[in-house]
Amino acid sequence: MKSNSFMKNLILFLFLIVFSIQSKASKCPDGSSPMRVISDDGSYFESKCKENKNSSEKKTSYKSSKSNLLVPIAIQPNTLEIFCDKVNMDCSAPETKKWYTAYYTLPWSKAMAIAYPEGNIYGGVSGGYFWYGDSTPNRAKRNALTQCNIYKEVYTDKCVILLENHMLVNEDYLKLINR
Repeated sequence: MKSNSFMKNLILFLFLIVFSIQSKASKCPDGSSPMRVISDDGSYFESKCKENKNSSEKKTSYKSSKSNLLVPIAIQPNTLEIFCDKVNMDCSAPETKKWYTAYYTLPWSKAMAIAYPEGNIYGGVSGGYFWYGDSTPNRAKRNALTQCNIYKEVYTDKCVILLENHMLVNEDYLKLINR
């Protein structure tokens, strides 16, 4: 009977040690919690702490692992309106809101590709396509890009990934919104 009690206490002690290590490891140097950002290859999340931009100012920001851009982490129900406003598109058509709502609620391993002149998101979006329910994020991205290339209206425009699952990953758009 004493051995059983000893084992329970030992397990509890080890659990408390591991828990206390994890709780300290999950804090940033300034005591705040880290923010989840998308990895460089877009296949997993990383934890990043906020960094001070200027030591004389108390302004802080989150840096992502993608080209050191300031990024919003996840799409929101109003992301479509913000996107349309930033790229000067008219997204008032009910069909546009309908497909965004569908994308927002669809199961994971999904991606959305859009077509526009390379490096110039202001040049007008000539097409887009989203793919969902694939076995991996990379397959969803590949399928969205393939379909975007088929359905884009301007042959010379380049299809690129805008959304992967619920993450904004398009560098041109991220630069635009983080000005």
